[in-house]
Amino acid sequence: MSSAVATRDAGREGRELAAWAERALGVPVAGVERMPAGIGLRAFYRLRLRGAPGTAIARIDAPEDP
Repeated sequence: MSSAVATRDAGREGRELAAWAERALGVPVAGVERMPAGIGLRAFYRLRLRGAPGTAIARIDAPEDP
């Protein structure tokens, strides 16, 4: 079966997100959890941080709308 939308590599995406968050927030990331997807091509992740604010939610949009 073919799909117009490429599947996401959640592991790679999570690692890249953790690295970005550490640089942007200045707080180490203790864990990244993929959250259930809703409608559309967005992905959501919960970041567990080792400092304030403790947790954050990240939204990643698809690169383009097919």
